Amino acid sequence: MEFVDREEELKTLEMCYRRSRGMLYPVVVMGLRRVGKTRLVFEFVRDKRFIYFYVNPNKRSLDLLNEFSEILARKLSLPSYVAIRDWSSFIEVLLEFGRGWIVVLDEFQYFRDVAPEVFGEFQKWIDLKRDTPMMIIFIGSMIGLMKDIFENRARPLYDRVKIKMRIKAFPFRKALVLMRKLDMRSFEDMVRLYLLLGGYPKYYVSIEDLGVDPGNMRNVIRELFLTENAPFRNEGRILLGDSERRVYYSIIEAIALGNRKLSDIASYTGIKQTQLPQYLDDLVYDLEVLLREQPVTAGPKTRRSLYYIMMPVMEFWFRYLHRNWSLLELGLEEELLGIIEKDIENILATRFEFLAREFIIDLARRKKLPIEPRKIGRWWRKKHEIDILVIGTDKNCLAITCRWGKLPLRKALEEIEKTKNALNHIEVKVSNVTYGIIARKLERKKELRELGYLAYDLEDLEKFYMGSIYPKAES
Repeated sequence: MEFVDREEELKTLEMCYRRSRGMLYPVVVMGLRRVGKTRLVFEFVRDKRFIYFYVNPNKRSLDLLNEFSEILARKLSLPSYVAIRDWSSFIEVLLEFGRGWIVVLDEFQYFRDVAPEVFGEFQKWIDLKRDTPMMIIFIGSMIGLMKDIFENRARPLYDRVKIKMRIKAFPFRKALVLMRKLDMRSFEDMVRLYLLLGGYPKYYVSIEDLGVDPGNMRNVIRELFLTENAPFRNEGRILLGDSERRVYYSIIEAIALGNRKLSDIASYTGIKQTQLPQYLDDLVYDLEVLLREQPVTAGPKTRRSLYYIMMPVMEFWFRYLHRNWSLLELGLEEELLGIIEKDIENILATRFEFLAREFIIDLARRKKLPIEPRKIGRWWRKKHEIDILVIGTDKNCLAITCRWGKLPLRKALEEIEKTKNALNHIEVKVSNVTYGIIARKLERKKELRELGYLAYDLEDLEKFYMGSIYPKAES
């Protein structure tokens, strides 16, 4: 699949490259796995002189040094008298003979286990050779480790890079471009695929590589996740970076099954509620695989929190594969596929709320909401809940219900009434409230709108997104 988007990221890298012509210019590129960091860097360097090193965590330090030395000698045509004895001399030679080149070190954080002295050596040589015309790109997918390496004041490489770039998953509007490149025609199929895979390009590339019909979710799930040679059969373990902290697996499985409150997670995992926050903080702030949500009206000291899994594929893997791994070991992929098919609408419903929020934000960007948003998020208190609460200037607000289903008029009105009742229990004063509903399919939308409600379904999302991406689609 051809490279898609990332124009701003490429502009930033080009700017760094121009500045590297007169100085040593180290750059960090980090983001979760499957987000396309390496592909982005390869797109950037394809017409430039570059040297690429992958830090293999399964190699010994000496073996990796020998591999890197051979790459260096081959790419730079090093004279025979140059000797590389250790990591210090490797970096010295790299900086001396690689002037004007771009150096890419992929999965840089793995040096922590393979050769931790590398961090101190890079600090030394970056300080000594700061006038060397070279760009160094440190790529990393384990966010917590990368932040510790480059943002912890106690670490050698603190304050030694010029720019730290965070590569994020594509939002829905950009993921649509990937899906159109897969020749998808049904907008609902696109939505379903996005709810399953999110905005991570690697999964869409694999669909193309495997020749799977992207509109057939059953086959997508089987070929990407369940067969013996499926590329993402072990995806949950890979996304966690092969973490040895098995407690993480229990916590993520609990959340994947809908246990979002601290008390519910504790009950499912058997971990004491007082011990859970330390693990959850690791997963939220260091590994960045969980999202901690608080009521949009809450203050900074609130204890009310709900936990969600950031990556849709991780939620899918822990809900179905991790929990039923014995079926895969026995070769019962079809039985597991049947379990998934009976339940998959539940996980799509959870992810649809996040897509609905994206849609509201995109409407706001294009000035298509009745208020100017200042805050947007979920709100809840005891048994009362509002899926999307948008607070604007002068305390104007939108209170929106999200439902992944086909709703007749009567059901839609009932859901809106629940939201109205919930808003009566909100802690802050709001005014000029507009209510709305977003669903997979709404019957008699016109009547809802005549009653003064915002009403959107996939038909409206298709007009909004496909019209902006492919203007001819509106005609």
